[in-house]
Amino acid sequence: MIASSGRSCQGSAPQAGSVREEKPPAQLKTPSPPAVVRALTILEEVANSRRGLFLPDISSRLQLPKSSAHSLVVALERAGYLQRDERTRRYMLGSKVFGLANFALAVTALRQKSYPVMESLMKRTNLRVQVAVMDHDQAVLMELISPPLVRAAAAWPGKRLDLHCTALGKALAAYEPEERLKRLITEHTFARHNANTISSTEGFLLELDKTRERGYAIDDEEFDLGNRCLAAAILDPPGHAVGAIGIAGSTTDIHQENIEMLSGYVIDAAQKIAQALRVQRS
Repeated sequence: MIASSGRSCQGSAPQAGSVREEKPPAQLKTPSPPAVVRALTILEEVANSRRGLFLPDISSRLQLPKSSAHSLVVALERAGYLQRDERTRRYMLGSKVFGLANFALAVTALRQKSYPVMESLMKRTNLRVQVAVMDHDQAVLMELISPPLVRAAAAWPGKRLDLHCTALGKALAAYEPEERLKRLITEHTFARHNANTISSTEGFLLELDKTRERGYAIDDEEFDLGNRCLAAAILDPPGHAVGAIGIAGSTTDIHQENIEMLSGYVIDAAQKIAQALRVQRS
């Protein structure tokens, strides 16, 4: 499928692209919901305590009626952010908090090790480079950079991407553990963006097989007509994806004659990041 125009697998914006693309920070004029602020304060107070807190302690520290404090604590406990010791009846941080912390630390390490490789790949291809991680069954852009003078994409760190129609999503999904992949496939909705979009479980599984075979994934105008992306998974020692790195461009930038060369660059970049992460852990 050969066409032309565009530079982004996620749409494009009119302003000129900078080397490091960032979404403007949210305006701070909107007041924070009091319940959210109180819930976060509870987590901070419990974290700062040595052995956890009793419900009256939480009520006192937040200067809240006991009934209000209880409602917030119960909500946090049900969500897994707090847990209560049945023997002492003290509230402590729950597994969800530690899961988020571990995820944040892993993403920080990935970002640190990825960025120099991303810059090198950008200079090598003169295309936008992006890195994503899997979070709640979607690919989430962690970082993206564009060559100078290239129009910035309608994408930003934190943007969520579908798995079935993006190269980054496919690269991540292809190396999910078998049981998790089965669940993911069962629950996944195949949003159709155009006639090229994969719209069935069978088609998606076949595409993941191809991704593993060749070592990279491709978005062949499946999200945006006129745009292509290539991506490769960044694998840990057991062979699971801790992230994925990819390039994005128009169908004139990425075409049949240079896909083999460009995909080789992307696979090489993924392997370099994986090696850097292994070295850091050792």
